[in-house]
Amino acid sequence: MNSREIVKWKLRLSTKVSCVNSPTLTFLALEGHITTLNVGQQPTANIIGSNDEIAIIRSGHVETTVNGIASRMNEGSLLYWVPNDKRTLRNIGSTPTSYQVIRVTSVKSPKPIAN
Repeated sequence: MNSREIVKWKLRLSTKVSCVNSPTLTFLALEGHITTLNVGQQPTANIIGSNDEIAIIRSGHVETTVNGIASRMNEGSLLYWVPNDKRTLRNIGSTPTSYQVIRVTSVKSPKPIAN
């Protein structure tokens, strides 16, 4: 991510900090980031990822929608998104919310589906 993309991201969401983005012995890619969303914001609606992802809500209250089913979660909640599920995460609280994502891609990960 270049500096222009970082500024654009900060204006839109607050902050996104990459923690790791590297292949490992068993994964084609291991990625991690921490995102902070301002009140009422969401990163992108209806994301369809081709990777396995785990998200940990670090602070605040969110609503996550997976394949049309909405759930509310708060600090300490753990989400697991399987490949090719359509999902959205939105800050529904009265303060900024922060979450950490760990994403893995393996040789068995499905091909990406266009959003």
